[in-house]
Amino acid sequence: RVHDLKRRTVEVELVDLGAGSPRSAFDRRHVATGGGAATGYTVQTARYGEHPDGLWVVFQLIGSQGAPRATVGFAGATTLDVELQGVRPGTPVPAPPPGLVVTGVTTGGTGATAVYALHLTRAVQVSPSYLPGSLTGPAGERLILILH
Repeated sequence: RVHDLKRRTVEVELVDLGAGSPRSAFDRRHVATGGGAATGYTVQTARYGEHPDGLWVVFQLIGSQGAPRATVGFAGATTLDVELQGVRPGTPVPAPPPGLVVTGVTTGGTGATAVYALHLTRAVQVSPSYLPGSLTGPAGERLILILH
């Protein structure tokens, strides 16, 4: 279980697929899957922020309601893959500033599935969660990855 910023519990399925077990566009180990079946989103941007509990990578999603299906897993010790079903990649996300554990992001995917590979300087643990959008402002759903 992971907790988002409003202390709402989000159920996350943890699966160890082992080497060579295909899951979508890439092989993953220690996969966390969460969210629902929402569609119609576009990734607007990604933000990076240092916090006491680790580096936060926030994917800002716009264009729909509810939480799309997110799958997060490692494709090696220094590559963290993020797949968002029902989400178009949109514009390329900005590069992280120098000095962070994330050194770059590769954008991929087709149609309504966005795929991001976060390139890391070292192995990390990841805590994913969703923060729902605001009914009074422009913010849509946000996928937050806390890298410890």
